[in-house]
Amino acid sequence: LAVNGPVAYGKDQLQKALEEGAVETLLISADLLRSEDNINGKSWTKWVDELAEISATVQQCSTEHDAGQQLLGFGGAVALLRFKM
Repeated sequence: LAVNGPVAYGKDQLQKALEEGAVETLLISADLLRSEDNINGKSWTKWVDELAEISATVQQCSTEHDAGQQLLGFGGAVALLRFKM
């Protein structure tokens, strides 16, 4: 993933992308959705539900393979954006 392209990862970038309606697709580990971790004071499940308001799609990813492990390296969630922020 390029850091200067239409992508966001990390809680702060993901929240900003959601607020600006920039998220097109969210790739998220199934483990993160089941965890007690939160984003912006909300569970990940509730936060993901807000993506429907901006017509974003969500793709749950397994961490049972190398690509899933790489996703965990980015905090477990990566957003592919409609436009560069």
